[in-house]
Amino acid sequence: MKKLVVAFLIFICSAITVHYLEDDLLPYVVELKTFISGDQPFTSALKGCNQIQGEAKDWIHPATLSLTVYGTAQTIFEQNSSQSLREVLPAYRDKAPDFEELICVADYLKAHSKEFEGTLHGDSEKSKVLAFPYNMDKPLYEMKAPWVSGLAQSFAGQVMLAAYLRTEDESYLDAARSIANLLFLPISEGGVLVTFDDGFWYEEYASPNSKPPLVLNGHLLSLDFLYWMNEFDRSDRWKTGFDKGLESVKDKIEDFHSFAWSYYDLDGNLANGKYHRFHIRQLERYSDFDGGDVLKVASTQMRNDLFLPLAIFERLIFQPTNHLFLLVGGFTVLYGFAVWLIFYGVRSRISV
Repeated sequence: MKKLVVAFLIFICSAITVHYLEDDLLPYVVELKTFISGDQPFTSALKGCNQIQGEAKDWIHPATLSLTVYGTAQTIFEQNSSQSLREVLPAYRDKAPDFEELICVADYLKAHSKEFEGTLHGDSEKSKVLAFPYNMDKPLYEMKAPWVSGLAQSFAGQVMLAAYLRTEDESYLDAARSIANLLFLPISEGGVLVTFDDGFWYEEYASPNSKPPLVLNGHLLSLDFLYWMNEFDRSDRWKTGFDKGLESVKDKIEDFHSFAWSYYDLDGNLANGKYHRFHIRQLERYSDFDGGDVLKVASTQMRNDLFLPLAIFERLIFQPTNHLFLLVGGFTVLYGFAVWLIFYGVRSRISV
């Protein structure tokens, strides 16, 4: 009985440790998975544009490739604007700006985009659209390739916009506009737009053959792109798209909170520690645009969730994942070994 109690207490301590350290440990979990299974599309993209240019790759993860120059793009935006939103992706701001790499990524994305024409929401005539279809399935949403992503579009669009500001080459601005157009193309037409009575939602995982899960972080990052587009390319479309997108967040944000944590989407998938913290930072960021206090209240509630380690047990009970099992299991072994050493040492001293 005593051994069971000790084992239970070790498990509880391990789970609590993961609650507080998960965000710091996730990169090591990714490295371990890459070591075991080899390069995945997103890890290949992390090598950067200049390195992958010489590799025979049929497809490179567009969002991850764009993130390799995310900090450079944000630096350019800040240099060219009196407005500056507080950064929410600090992990991608650590590197010094690399303007040559930014242009390389922009050119690579332009060369590997899919161009077509579509009728945007509210329009009667077709417009040019640039898209970055994913050639991999998304089992979580039972989604078969190809599908498109508002998040990938928005990251790639920011790269194009920054390349334009850096070089004043209009072809980059034209590409940014065409990439942004996909945000206003309904999902049924091959875009990412979900419409509500008074709002828009830019779906991160969009396919005409699948129900949109309404992913929070992908939508919030699409708002970033529209914000910067309107800052440097004034347009009623970009401004209306931002305002209606923010209105949808305010209307639905309560639905994104569980008993003690935030949901990744409205399909009921709980966020991991990384995304929960991102939700907090982004909601705090956009609370300045909220005429009331809806977003501020929501971000405060989510921040409070970080202090009490209730969410880790909610996740382990209702939605356990491989990485949670790995982390909690690893600490259970570590703490169990430490307890054994202490117990063994005490027994040894007593016997002496």
